[in-house]
Amino acid sequence: MAQTKRIGLYSPYVPEHAGGGERYFMSVTEILSESHDVTMLLARGGDEQAVREKYEQAFHLDLSRVHFKQTAIGTRASFLTKVLETAQYDVLYYLTDGSLFFSLAKRNILHIQFPFAFVQSGLINRVKLWNWHICNTNSAFTKKIIEQWWKISVPFVHYPYVDSALYVPATKEQIILSVGRFFSGEKSVMHCKRQDIMVKVFRSMVNHGLKGWKLVLIGSIDPGEDNAAYAARVATAAKGYPIKILHNASFDMLKQYYAVSSVYWHAAGFSIDEEKEPTKVEHFGISPLEAMSSEAVPVVVGKGGLKEIVEHGVSGFLWQTEEELTRNTAQLIENHDMMETMGQKARERAKFFSKEQFRKTLEEMIG
Repeated sequence: MAQTKRIGLYSPYVPEHAGGGERYFMSVTEILSESHDVTMLLARGGDEQAVREKYEQAFHLDLSRVHFKQTAIGTRASFLTKVLETAQYDVLYYLTDGSLFFSLAKRNILHIQFPFAFVQSGLINRVKLWNWHICNTNSAFTKKIIEQWWKISVPFVHYPYVDSALYVPATKEQIILSVGRFFSGEKSVMHCKRQDIMVKVFRSMVNHGLKGWKLVLIGSIDPGEDNAAYAARVATAAKGYPIKILHNASFDMLKQYYAVSSVYWHAAGFSIDEEKEPTKVEHFGISPLEAMSSEAVPVVVGKGGLKEIVEHGVSGFLWQTEEELTRNTAQLIENHDMMETMGQKARERAKFFSKEQFRKTLEEMIG
């Protein structure tokens, strides 16, 4: 029987955010808590019970065995205070925002979910990198960019998983679905989900005769005036068309939309050169994977981590231009047998990203 370890987990994005990265991080936390003493470290406050409930409800996870506590990491506390705090852990698991710190844990694991295109130069940063014993990324795309820019070896690709028992198909309706937070990307390196492009393309399809179909966009609005303004522009463009926008959908509602939707659109990375701006394309794509498990056929931008999920022409379509998005979608709408077959292939493909494989890789890294 494996020895119980004391494990600390830290992400600078917790507890403010609840996107795909946080879903991954909380999934790691849940699995480790089944057999280890696990503590989630919070640098920005937050009531323990409120944080637990937020992520349990958002991601349908059981975090009841996880401790939550305030940490000096990520604060203005002294270097000594921060580094001594890390010494109490057998394992420290850090989801980085690109920054690094020293840790005295017995084993330090660095998860890199962004394909950061900057150099970790200087002696101190190189020593900090050396301090992290094991590095892993969320996709082969992120791994390639990190190895290229950071000049390190990334031995593990730790793909997020989808629970195929949780995301199951129902009777399909004439719905095109897209799931993703609303943010402009203007003031950050984050990848805008490009709901504006999807609304534009759907409007054009309706104007050219598409009838009976509805576009549903689900996603919260990130804090910030630019993000609110972006969401407002999308809403304005959608007026007068069969387009539904939901900013506060519950998990059950989201799951139901996945189940009944026939097609899934994803436009993050549209018009971006992934070599020049890798952070602005989809690094992995957990929402498309959840849709695929529900037999919604993915029609997604062929960039970044999405190319690792969707097999073009088999379990969905990859596109680069608005014309290709329109044409691929029209093919499915006009051919019910193709839609049904691809939906089934999409669900089979989603099973490759299983919880069992996720757990196996995680246990290998933990040691």
